[in-house]
Amino acid sequence: MERLRYIREQTGYSQQELADKSGVSQHTISEIELGRRKPQGRTLRKLANVLNVEVSDFYGESEYPKGAAPPWLEPSFNDVIEERRFSRFADAVADAADRWMVKVSESKVADTELSGLVFAVLDLYEFISRRITRTEWEALTTDEQGELSRVMDKLALVGAEGLLRLKNSGYLDEQEAARRREMMREWTTRISA
Repeated sequence: MERLRYIREQTGYSQQELADKSGVSQHTISEIELGRRKPQGRTLRKLANVLNVEVSDFYGESEYPKGAAPPWLEPSFNDVIEERRFSRFADAVADAADRWMVKVSESKVADTELSGLVFAVLDLYEFISRRITRTEWEALTTDEQGELSRVMDKLALVGAEGLLRLKNSGYLDEQEAARRREMMREWTTRISA
């Protein structure tokens, strides 16, 4: 089940970290990802709960257009907005961002792996920033604004640190880095205006 691996990697979990949080063994997760084992429903529910996705998200497309939300994120972010579950969402993304920052800081992470992570983080940042208009922002409670700001700040920090590292290594095109930095400034300006 390649989709499980894709979602796990995009959320920053290693197989062992996912195993520890879900109660599903690392060996079982590996076997499922390699297609050697057909997972039971309760196993998928445990994994989906930790990854903050629906079980059905494990059966979607593995690619998504650049700048679009990953298919596994769109439904859960819609739920966040509609059901006003900002705290749970913020906690899940903040935990993931902490793991991502560790990877960004590791010197042994290859530029190709780092760029995939950084651009996934920035795509998530861009997706959220485009979903919350100024009017929607003002309709949020102070607590909800704080939770969403915490998410955006963590994602921006990972993105900025990653962009800097990629730029310093010569791996990143300066135009793309500038576009991404401008996108982050745009969100801050729009919300604080």
